[in-house]
Amino acid sequence: MVFPWGRLSQIVDDKTKAISYIRNSGSRLKNAELHKLNKWYENMKASIHEWEKENKVRAKVKMERRKKELEKKIKMSHQVYQLKISRIDDIAGGARAQVDDKRRNEELKIKEKAKQIRATGVVPFTCLCF
Repeated sequence: MVFPWGRLSQIVDDKTKAISYIRNSGSRLKNAELHKLNKWYENMKASIHEWEKENKVRAKVKMERRKKELEKKIKMSHQVYQLKISRIDDIAGGARAQVDDKRRNEELKIKEKAKQIRATGVVPFTCLCF
């Protein structure tokens, strides 16, 4: 029997090349999959960053709008407060004036009564009718 050693070495060579190719294709596949995975994660990170940035801007705009509304409300409240204070001052001033007038009138009545008593020596009679 004749062995084709030359052929056998070629077959062994082909098998080692095939195994080497399979191993290399595994590495290439791994590298391709890793590259694809990294690219997907980078895209996801970028979209998350965009979402975060957009929502932060939206929140800031909303906060600024609320801040302006609050400032406007504070200003209006201050104006209402000032109006109430001026109204209270006007009412209190009028009440003080009335009390002063009443006091002066009462003092005049008392002085007139005292003057009459000094002049006549008699206490004036007041009717206590019921």
